[in-house]
Amino acid sequence: MWKSLEVFVAICPGLIPPVLILIAWKLWETYTLESRDKSSNLKLPPGSMGLPFIGETAHFAIWGADFYRRRRAQYGNVFKTHILGRPTIRVMGADNVKKILTGDGTLVTSQWPKSTRIILGEGIALSSGDLHKRRRHAVIRAFDPACMESYVARTAAHVRRSVSDWCARDAGVLLQDEIKRLMFNISAEQLLGLPVLTRDAAELTRLYSDISKNLFSLPVKIPGLGLHSALKSREKIFAKLDLLIDEQLKAWATSPGKHCDDNATAFERVVHHWINGGCHDVSRSELKFAVLEMLLLGHEKTASACSMMALYLHNTPDVIEKIHAELIQHELNDPSVTLTQEKLNKLTYLNTVIKELLRISPAVGGGFRKALETFEVDGYMIPKDWTVIYSIRDTHEIQESTPRADVFAPERWDDVIGYEESGYDTDDTVVAMGSSSSNISDIGVGGSSSSSDAPRKISTTSRSSDALRKVSTTSRSSEIDRIRHSSEIDIIRRGSCCSATSGFSSSGSSIRSISGLSIGTVSGASVTKTTDYSYIPFGAGSRCCAGKEFAKLVMRVFVVEMVRLSTYRLHNPNPELRQILTPAAKDGLPATFTSRFVSTET
Repeated sequence: MWKSLEVFVAICPGLIPPVLILIAWKLWETYTLESRDKSSNLKLPPGSMGLPFIGETAHFAIWGADFYRRRRAQYGNVFKTHILGRPTIRVMGADNVKKILTGDGTLVTSQWPKSTRIILGEGIALSSGDLHKRRRHAVIRAFDPACMESYVARTAAHVRRSVSDWCARDAGVLLQDEIKRLMFNISAEQLLGLPVLTRDAAELTRLYSDISKNLFSLPVKIPGLGLHSALKSREKIFAKLDLLIDEQLKAWATSPGKHCDDNATAFERVVHHWINGGCHDVSRSELKFAVLEMLLLGHEKTASACSMMALYLHNTPDVIEKIHAELIQHELNDPSVTLTQEKLNKLTYLNTVIKELLRISPAVGGGFRKALETFEVDGYMIPKDWTVIYSIRDTHEIQESTPRADVFAPERWDDVIGYEESGYDTDDTVVAMGSSSSNISDIGVGGSSSSSDAPRKISTTSRSSDALRKVSTTSRSSEIDRIRHSSEIDIIRRGSCCSATSGFSSSGSSIRSISGLSIGTVSGASVTKTTDYSYIPFGAGSRCCAGKEFAKLVMRVFVVEMVRLSTYRLHNPNPELRQILTPAAKDGLPATFTSRFVSTET
């Protein structure tokens, strides 16, 4: 007996640490779950609250977007976690996301990490209710259809200049960095009126880059830390905006009631609308924050989208050839032909390419909200005051009516026509082509020159896309030959550990382009209904991206000018991607460009 007691005393010190850790973990879980609504009979979603105090933030920091993928595989489309200091519910899936987006102001409100709120302050994305409507109204005039035409020619000139420069560099370029610089120059001139290659534009590029990399930083204002640096950069940008606002005030004072001409910048349009009382209840400070956000988020997202476009087009050469053929068809292959909005709208195949890129690699992965009251999603409780993160990227990926969601295939948008433009939420449904004998159907939303990202109502035809047929095991070879002949489509197929969202492996696995593979079974004209929230690259509802038409315009111009001016080769066609904050290749996309024509520019 005494010997047994001695053994127990000897091993007791070794048991204390794990016992204390277990107790601490249980106390942490109990503490975090105490904030749930005890009056509700609903259960919390599955998931883990992680380690004491830090939750699962360390996992999120190490794994990035893979954190969400792993948790989704483990827990499903709605799960709980504790990241960035907050108890959080992650939501994905069209119906689930729709409830979050349509519940803005009633069920949820905007809620971003503290460092983001401090930096962006009185911007549009972080406000809510009437305040959000007022600030959004202050900038939306810069992107109405009447303004878009004036942006085309100047955007095209920027892209032509950059592509010609890339072709002249025998050593190649880091394409992703070059595109980011290009998109900032376009935004700086189109939105603020700052000529490129000036001292002001170069300084603004540096300041915005500093803010961008510190949006999700430790929320402590200590010199040397990211937040302090971002705030200093923000104040320097505000000083420049003050000068620009004063210039507009002086110009208006000399010509009271003057309206902007067709060549006015977005900033001039916004300020003139503000001066003339169109948004008299918006303060000067709010106006500066709105412009800061418009330029910061606008050029970052567009640069990401264009970089991913260059990557996907490189790996699907038949898509490039189809775009080039369409340019020839509409007599736009000559670089000397001036682009207009009307000419761009005729490029229907290009529009399907844009839509497909935004589906498979949306520039924004999702958004943050805060629950205003306890409510239900997918049978689970969303407790009041918890953070809700809805996922655009995962929602696109898991949509059941999208066959082979991991494949970049613009042809999937060919079979449905006639939808109307809708930037806001609606209860209408989308009708998709499908197989009467299969749960796999081909979603079709496209064909209109004014492409919509939250389609309102569409009709189908009975035809099926030749590119989306089932390859039988008995006639696979002949089927592949037929597909190659009739549709000439190369499609990207993911590897075993690849993200279906991006089509590339987060662990850097090699991805190959395979010609002629089936995307799904489209053997008949059965009709499948799905909500319009299955495709939301720019969000939806009252917070739908105000500058989405400008972003799509820039993407169209970028592709047209790049295809008609050059051919290019990526040194690494299968780069490792990161998805936070926006999709980007970790190697910067080193590339070599070759001119299709002898440049006539001086």
